[in-house]
Amino acid sequence: MIRAYHAVCTSAMCANKRVLVASMGNPLIDYDSIAYRVVESLPDLSFIRKVHLFADPLSLVAVYRDEDGIILVDVCDSDKIHVMDAEEIYRVESKGISSHVIGIRSAMEILNLMNHRISHIQKIFVFFPSGKHNSEKMKFFSSMLMDIIRDFSARCIE
Repeated sequence: MIRAYHAVCTSAMCANKRVLVASMGNPLIDYDSIAYRVVESLPDLSFIRKVHLFADPLSLVAVYRDEDGIILVDVCDSDKIHVMDAEEIYRVESKGISSHVIGIRSAMEILNLMNHRISHIQKIFVFFPSGKHNSEKMKFFSSMLMDIIRDFSARCIE
């Protein structure tokens, strides 16, 4: 499934766009490594910069390099996948989604203060269910993230 979107995302529509895809979580703890593994499984495409923030959402401030958008991937305390934009992340309580939500919001505020441009770029937050997952579920998560990146890239050029 990922290969099908690889062709779409490497087309001219993405040529001048740059997307920061950042994972949260500890890669050494099985239930907390899902975001890390999903981001790491993304193909190496010229317009995607993959980073791992581990358990420190505030490190987003240090790794942001004027990309055209940010997709932050984490696990949640839910059995559902949650995809949110910047407005939604400010409305959600951390309980039930992720213990990192407050840190993510803090990082966004700091980035807004340091770089006014970030308030105008697209920001998407993806929360996958934590827990043990088999390879099929991980492929589904990776494919879903590529769908999000593809859709995100298309919106960047509108």
